[in-house]
Amino acid sequence: DTNEILKKMETFRWNWVKKMLIWWNGESNVCHYVAKIGDDVLDVGCGDGTSLLELKQIGANPFGTEQDKNVIQIAKELKINVFIGDLEKYPDKIKFDLVTASQVIEHQKDPDVFIKNLKRLIKKNGVIVISFPNIEGLYNKIFGKLWINWHVPYHLSFLTKKSLKVA
Repeated sequence: DTNEILKKMETFRWNWVKKMLIWWNGESNVCHYVAKIGDDVLDVGCGDGTSLLELKQIGANPFGTEQDKNVIQIAKELKINVFIGDLEKYPDKIKFDLVTASQVIEHQKDPDVFIKNLKRLIKKNGVIVISFPNIEGLYNKIFGKLWINWHVPYHLSFLTKKSLKVA
């Protein structure tokens, strides 16, 4: 609901306590917090556009990609730039200072191809920031079979720091 997103944005404050609470509650993406004023930022898998509104608050120039066509109406109402479709079809003549993908890579059949697509969209000194459920992380060790990120068939790749090597 667009009104809920706007209400959330009205109460949002950029301090570390709020950021941690948002992360803990799973209410927001986290990768885009590294954006700086004036950065051209592409958030891959931007969902309902909350991350794009947060990027606007930072002072960045937000763009998003999303496969869910239901986001078209939300994007129009919120006046945010969202490309609907596969990342592979995103025009590579447009380059970004920062490309983010929060909780997206684990949904990819081929993470290597996904990363190559991210790389083609960054400027010469651009940065890619990705977050994903860590199969070797503390929460998996604590909860085992009950770990929240066992989302087969939605999570197709289970990554670790070691398995994710970016050249």
